[in-house]
Amino acid sequence: MKVLPINSVNTHYEFTTTIADVVLNIRIDYNSRASTWYIEIYDEFETLLVGSKALVIGYNIFNNVDMEGLPDGTLFTMNFLDDYANPTADNLGTDVLIMFEASA
Repeated sequence: MKVLPINSVNTHYEFTTTIADVVLNIRIDYNSRASTWYIEIYDEFETLLVGSKALVIGYNIFNNVDMEGLPDGTLFTMNFLDDYANPTADNLGTDVLIMFEASA
């Protein structure tokens, strides 16, 4: 299992990470009007793989995405203090993490 390097210090940030030998560019934005974090995932050539999905606790971010180039597995958000509470403006990267679990 891999934990993505995230935080809620900035309401917009980008980083590059490798998941299951796949290089991904990830952009995370906080929408204060909707009180929701959104994620976009691009491959190393900046091809959009996952577009603007809300970070929802327990939901597979790769769900309903049939895009070549994504690692084989599940990318999900987990809250370690409240099983049902979605990430807030200030707990992403502390109480709430984004984790990848490879398929068996």
